[in-house]
Amino acid sequence: MIDLAGNDYLGLSRHPRVVEAAVAAAERFGAGAGASRLVTGTLSIHHDLERDLAAFTGFPAALALSTGYHANLAAVSALADADTLIVSDAHVHASMIDACRLS
Repeated sequence: MIDLAGNDYLGLSRHPRVVEAAVAAAERFGAGAGASRLVTGTLSIHHDLERDLAAFTGFPAALALSTGYHANLAAVSALADADTLIVSDAHVHASMIDACRLS
């Protein structure tokens, strides 16, 4: 079953391999960066993730953003300009409204 009611769509947050990898990453890098990449810098794990995402998707490169908000801003800014018609409804996330206004 796929649960679309939350952020753990595939139920992987409690999968033993995911938990084991998270523990290993916390032991190596700490429990969190403490701030964004802009503030605290890019770690090797960021480059590893982006390299692996690019390989998985078949694209030459990938960029991991810190939040869904930033991802929406980046995607809409890259795909739309002042002449692009973007149609949305009243329930679209606020990040999409901001992205449309800024594109």
